[in-house]
Amino acid sequence: MRNRTKIFAMSAGVLFLMLAAASYDLYGLQAGMEIAGPEQRMNAEKLVAEKSVNPKKISHYTKFKIENEDGLELTVYARESPDATSNIVMFHGAASGAWAWEYYFELFPEHFNLYAPSWRGHFDSEDVSDANSLDYVHDQWSVMQSVQQRNRLPAHAIAHSYGAATTVFLEAWCGPVFESLHLIAPVVPLDYTPLQALVIPVIAQYFIEPSIAEGNKMDGIYGGMFLSQERMTAYHSRYAGQRYSIEKPSLIARDGVKPIWQDTLMQAYKYLKGHNVPVSFYLARYDNVVVPERQRHIAGVISANVEIVESGHYIQLDVNAEKSAAIILKNIKSLEYIARKASLRVNSDNAEF
Repeated sequence: MRNRTKIFAMSAGVLFLMLAAASYDLYGLQAGMEIAGPEQRMNAEKLVAEKSVNPKKISHYTKFKIENEDGLELTVYARESPDATSNIVMFHGAASGAWAWEYYFELFPEHFNLYAPSWRGHFDSEDVSDANSLDYVHDQWSVMQSVQQRNRLPAHAIAHSYGAATTVFLEAWCGPVFESLHLIAPVVPLDYTPLQALVIPVIAQYFIEPSIAEGNKMDGIYGGMFLSQERMTAYHSRYAGQRYSIEKPSLIARDGVKPIWQDTLMQAYKYLKGHNVPVSFYLARYDNVVVPERQRHIAGVISANVEIVESGHYIQLDVNAEKSAAIILKNIKSLEYIARKASLRVNSDNAEF
């Protein structure tokens, strides 16, 4: 009996030490995260109060339906112009929808056609009980095929958070699709330690999945995704707190935490560099979802342009939405100017006299 008690005590001690080590090791994934203080938040609310832009709801714009490869109906919002010279396609992230782009629909000029789809099971696309990142890549590919049928204009992608990861997959697996990628607070691969690779996939379903089922609670992680609490409250009330903004567990608690998924995403990012795809990262200084320093590291690996915005994770809706749109627009215009010059030079070299 005494030996059993001793063995039990030793086992409990070893388990405790392992859990303590795992907790410390997992905490390291958030190393370098910057937290906004009272002064930054107060300044943000002051700036929001001074903003003149009051965007129309996404439902104000033209809506059309498409059928994806699995026979599911997806909704795409669009603002199209007969004078457009380029397309901009905007992909939302986890627990979001086409509504995440309301400000950008208001801020981008008319010579761009704008498209904002919702993944399956999000917002007003067809509902599903579960889905993973590969499903969302398929959804985005179906959207791009539809956009190409509507017009043959060159397309630039703007993608947020997990949508940035699925857009990188899309370009790597189906490319060339886009003239350039503009990744807002992008999900990037985690450089797992051996302990993290062992522990995270096991505990994710027990710790992450229950919180997913609860949806976007303002006193949870969603409450920290905005620098402006006024903007956060407004968007929680309008969209993010609704049932259609509850993310499917396979994306975050199963698919997205696997080591093989991290490795595959890293290879997809490296594809962009190997094929000279122009990429820009737009990082939120106070991102509470993906550590900006990790994003900056991946940007360096693939030689991507990096911009920093005083914002929370939802850059395109937060206090500096207008500024972020202006920076993205400037970068797209610069790339298009370079492309036009290159085209003129090629045409000139091939001209016959």
